[in-house]
Amino acid sequence: SGLVERTSDRTSRTRSEPLAMDLLDLDSGLKAVASGGHVLNCKEVVGIQASLTLLQRQQKHPSIFFWGKIFGLAGDYYIAYGLSDAEFELPAKAWYWAGDDFEFKAMPKLTAENVEKIVELGLDKPFAGQPDKTIEPVVEGEEPPADEEGGEEANAVPKLTELHRLPPGGQEI
Repeated sequence: SGLVERTSDRTSRTRSEPLAMDLLDLDSGLKAVASGGHVLNCKEVVGIQASLTLLQRQQKHPSIFFWGKIFGLAGDYYIAYGLSDAEFELPAKAWYWAGDDFEFKAMPKLTAENVEKIVELGLDKPFAGQPDKTIEPVVEGEEPPADEEGGEEANAVPKLTELHRLPPGGQEI
């Protein structure tokens, strides 16, 4: 006996994985998890609903879900994912993040090498809430990235940022 998921056209289908908060049921879903102690305020709920509705239309996802909120020291992250039409048996997930502006953007793609680096860094400190903050330590003798126009080298390896650390950055979800 699977769980039932409601899609944007209000049809239902049986699923075997636990439900996330569907955009259409966001309000009631948030009330159901409020006993955990952390809730979204009215501004957050309205911002997320509006942004996810826009994202769903722009990206043409049949279903979109709010995954959760990650607290940061300077700002918070809101995570969502959209399901695309299944070419095979399972639909592909596209992951998105937003800051306090509720403007959802695609999560950065990670390579296996980047995932290994993140695990090796053993980051157990809180999120800073700064998406562009570099999470890799500065190597002694290495110069900080140039801010000048065209100052970046063509073959410079981009540093891992706090966005790479967000779930599903480690692909553990």
